[in-house]
Amino acid sequence: MTKIAIDCRSLQDDSLTRGIGSYLLNILIDIKQKDRFFLLFRDKKTIPDYPVLNEYEKIIYKPTLLFWDLKNHFKKFLLKNRVNLLFFPGQYNVFTINFPYVVTVHDIMYFPLRLQEIANSTGLKKLNYILDIKWMTHKVHKQLDKARALVAVSEYTKKDIVSFLKIDPQKIQVIYNGWDKAFQGKQASGTITKQYHLTKPYVLTVAPFETRKNVLNMISAFQNCNRDKEYQFVIITKTNPPVPEDIKTMIKNDTDIILLKNLPKTALVELYQHAVCLFFATNYEGFGLPILEAMAAGIPVITSSITSMPEVGGSAALYVDPKNTDEMADALGKLLTDKSLQQKMIKAGYENIKNFSYENCARETEELLIGILPDKNHG
Repeated sequence: MTKIAIDCRSLQDDSLTRGIGSYLLNILIDIKQKDRFFLLFRDKKTIPDYPVLNEYEKIIYKPTLLFWDLKNHFKKFLLKNRVNLLFFPGQYNVFTINFPYVVTVHDIMYFPLRLQEIANSTGLKKLNYILDIKWMTHKVHKQLDKARALVAVSEYTKKDIVSFLKIDPQKIQVIYNGWDKAFQGKQASGTITKQYHLTKPYVLTVAPFETRKNVLNMISAFQNCNRDKEYQFVIITKTNPPVPEDIKTMIKNDTDIILLKNLPKTALVELYQHAVCLFFATNYEGFGLPILEAMAAGIPVITSSITSMPEVGGSAALYVDPKNTDEMADALGKLLTDKSLQQKMIKAGYENIKNFSYENCARETEELLIGILPDKNHG
């Protein structure tokens, strides 16, 4: 019987609170043949206390100090533990080893964003960017091309993998993410608004301060349609990256802009559920989990008309050009003042999320992994 190791090292670092952590934990819950899977963790790092992790056999990897022998050492470790196939649930910690493995690719945003930086730079800086993208293209192509199969979380991500890395599309299977059921429904308390000093109806966004998240344009659009000061704009973010200086300046004297950092999941869920809408007009998403989380929480969604976002939002979202702040402000103003539109979009959102579930994601991923190798040992 083929035994499969799932690389869970990402749960031992900050990925636990990011999309990859949610993805991994949710598919672990819904895998049926748990006896065919090992959970791979790294030695001397804390394993998080989640009940689902106790339903699997764990294997603990202690890296060798001989860095030139790292790949061979890791392969020997897998064989010693009766592993036949290794599953990387994200593309960031991939070992390019001579061993059967599968990778889930959530996005390859580095490449289009770096090309944009090349287009906007000159001289030595431009040359450095060009050399950097050549090296990264070689490195990531090698990592993904050696995989037995790739999982792309959207058709858009699959298209990007083929376009930028020239990977054979036949080895890529699209398996959509699901949405965390914790976001469904409404909490009755509403104490969250008092806890975070939310004194007005509020628009919500979930975005670290990365350039691709387009926070500056979203703030500008919000301020343009909030001249009567009727609403607040809640930005759920993280400590890193820090708040850029241009955004600090923009919101310095605007008490309607609320920054909330590193929230626990329970607070995040309740803030979704009590928001007027999600404003998620980012520049690039490999999938865009907040779109589904908002729809599950019963709030309308404004998002971007580019990359994977129309694929995920379907006919249930309002779409805008993330570079056009006037268009963004118009859409936000329209939604905030049209109660009928809000209710129509909420209803459409509930229908749209039926197309996505972690049960389906886990089932399709499990079938792919078990089907990669015949049921016999591999070395």
